[in-house]
Parts: sequence; C-alpha cells; structure tokens
Amino acid sequence: MLLLFALCKVSSFCQNDELMQKADSLRDAGLLEEAIAMYTQILGSDSEHEMAWRGRGYTYLMLSDFSNCGEDYKHALEINPQCANCYVNLALSIASAGQVDSAVVLAGKGVELEPDNDY
Repeated sequence: MLLLFALCKVSSFCQNDELMQKADSLRDAGLLEEAIAMYTQILGSDSEHEMAWRGRGYTYLMLSDFSNCGEDYKHALEINPQCANCYVNLALSIASAGQVDSAVVLAGKGVELEPDNDY
C-alpha cells in the first residue's frame, strides 16, 4: 500500500513537472490567461507546489493584477520563506496598493537574502 502511495506521488510530481514546463512556455509566449489556468490546475493537485505559486504570481504581475500576484507570492513564501524573488515581487504588488513602507521592507528582505541578484 505504501509503495502504491509513493508511486502515485511520483506520478503526480512528474505530471506536474510537465505541466509546469507547459505553463512557463505559455507565459513566455504571452498566453497569460492560459498559463494561469495551467498553474491553477497544478495547484489544484498540489497546493504546496512553490514554483506553481511563483509562476502564477509572476504571470499575475505581468497582467498588473497586483492583488492576486500578492496572494500567490504570500503562499510561495509560506512554503519557502527564503525565496528572495518572492519578497521582491510581493513588494512590487503591495507598492501598487500604496503600501510603500511595507514594500521597502519586503524588498530589503529579498535583497538581504540574495544581495548579488540583479532583480
């Protein structure tokens, strides 16, 4: 039974990995709504998929949908609080809502985590 569970998890992981590649390709091709739908599909089967939260958040950022962008980056940070890009992109999303002081703090956290990143 444990082996069956492990195989299902691996299969799900492999399937989500393929879907992530497709979602990223859609995003890179400018098919943003389609990419969001695919990231959402991944998150429906694995709500702890950090890269899906990040991918969808970045896609929302590209659409200037700062509210959804911020929510997705908050989820990604719950999974991986060491994600420097997540802090910086969350900062961009909340700065758009006028929360500049909080945005500066968040961006600073990202830079502190990865000072050599050129964001």
